[in-house]
Amino acid sequence: MAQQMHLPASFELAFRRLKDQIDEDDARTFHSTTMKDVWDAAKHIERQLEQRRSLRGFNRIRPFLTGIEQYSNVVAVLCNQTPYLPFLWAPIKLFLQVALGYISALESLIDAYAMIGDAMPRFDRLSAALRDEPAFQHVIGLFYADILEFHRRAYKFFRRRAWTMVFGSLWKTFNFRFLGILENLRKHRNLIDSEANAINIAESRAFRTSQLDIISSWRAQRADEIDKEERNRLNTHIRETMAWLGATEIPEDVLTRIGKGKSVLCAKVIENIQAKAGMTVAFYFCHHNPPPNAITEVLGSISTQLLAANTNLAPFVLETFASNGLKPSRKALKEIISTLLDSLESVRLIVDGVDEWPQDEAAEVIDELLSLKTTTRFKILIASRRLSMISAKLGVKEAMRLEDHADDVNASISAFVGSSLGQLRERFNGSLVDELQRQILDKANLMFLWVKLILFTVESLHFDQDLQDIVEHFPEGLEAM
Repeated sequence: MAQQMHLPASFELAFRRLKDQIDEDDARTFHSTTMKDVWDAAKHIERQLEQRRSLRGFNRIRPFLTGIEQYSNVVAVLCNQTPYLPFLWAPIKLFLQVALGYISALESLIDAYAMIGDAMPRFDRLSAALRDEPAFQHVIGLFYADILEFHRRAYKFFRRRAWTMVFGSLWKTFNFRFLGILENLRKHRNLIDSEANAINIAESRAFRTSQLDIISSWRAQRADEIDKEERNRLNTHIRETMAWLGATEIPEDVLTRIGKGKSVLCAKVIENIQAKAGMTVAFYFCHHNPPPNAITEVLGSISTQLLAANTNLAPFVLETFASNGLKPSRKALKEIISTLLDSLESVRLIVDGVDEWPQDEAAEVIDELLSLKTTTRFKILIASRRLSMISAKLGVKEAMRLEDHADDVNASISAFVGSSLGQLRERFNGSLVDELQRQILDKANLMFLWVKLILFTVESLHFDQDLQDIVEHFPEGLEAM
């Protein structure tokens, strides 16, 4: 008498992992895609490749598609009244169509499908009695999980921004994980093939159970090993790439690095952008003396920050530039930045204080920044004093002048001064502190830096007379400081 069939939990887990990865439009398409649609798409692509005379072993995909079809027939009863089956074959159609425009990617995808096809057992040879076995159903569930894990990782790959630009490097990383999936499939095939060849199903049950326990234990251990190897490999690439870029650190907390003048406003802009999901911000704060090779310093810092936002591209930078003996030149850094910008959803670049550099260096920096192609996804904010050279460089670019928003700036200065003087009221005569606050606000003239310097000076005072001297001989303007 046949045992009752139960759907293994691996079906639900694998389905959810894939579905959570894909967008709603693709999910709707997957639900309505049939196995016939996949065969039709494959044949249509084959005809297109023939017409282009670029057909390179496309027929190697047939054993894979046949295996998927045979497998779906085996699990059709198990998956009855569930949405699981279309997700077994629908992604194949999507990936073939996406890769069609990039022959190297299509060939790599066909290679992967051919290897999966070779690793699949002949499901059409399985006896009906074996299909009813709970242990066998568990192994069948592991096949489903492995195929959908391949789909999940392939989906991430082909839906990544600008994947064609860095295909070679990214596919090597993808292939590392794929080999682990392939290893799983071969283990499961060997177990199923041994079962299919067993004459007496009842006598092989004990052997099957022990083998299944061994494979389950090996599978969990191997998954942990692959995760660790992949993390270590990527971390090594990141460290080597950052070293090539000359990065000793990746700036994180901008408020610990600046805090004066208009830089305070830039810091707040940066913090607000960092808090928004899907947005990346890179920044550079120019100090009084420009570093040697100022342009490569600025571009290198920007490259480092953008790479930190998309570390998956570290292998691309390493293999394309560093491993080929190239230096982080201006040309190389601009190419890296362009590729990184294409790979990120939305980027904002903020450069502050370029007016503090000599005009030649400042002009060169602005020219390079403006040569980066801005789009709705990438915008640049340059914060500086209004100098004629900078105004001429920026031309008719959209600008915001603080003097046009004096009320807002003064309100911000007032709040900042009131908060900063709170502790002084505990140490000094209240009327002296009130007079100090009044003079600061009267003479600030929209200059955060001047306000900051005044507050920094009075913080170190300890006696009322010292504070009185400051109030009576109040410095006006930055030159007096």
